[in-house]
Amino acid sequence: MGSMIEINFSHDYFKLREQRFTTIRSKHYLKNKGLRVGDVVKIKHPSGEFPAKIVGVEVKRICDIPLEILKKDAEFEGFNIKTHQDFVDLLNSFIPYKSNKLTTEKAIIYLERV
Repeated sequence: MGSMIEINFSHDYFKLREQRFTTIRSKHYLKNKGLRVGDVVKIKHPSGEFPAKIVGVEVKRICDIPLEILKKDAEFEGFNIKTHQDFVDLLNSFIPYKSNKLTTEKAIIYLERV
């Protein structure tokens, strides 16, 4: 797949089996990676990798993201999202300083397999 920019996933999230899916990242994730809507990236996860196109992005506070989107975004085998706080706790498990709160703004990045 050449030198595409990678978006890494630490789990085999259920969403990665879908044609269209999201990833919820820091508000400035795309800018920091030099990415924008329309770019094709390499999705890497424990079981493999595949290309996907960024088809949209929106910024919202975690507490304003519908629970159904959080569930679809973050559930994997043995892990279920029941509340917005469950999602915050998952995000904070990836970082040492536990800075995410319900009011933290995040980018919802919409992707589609290509």
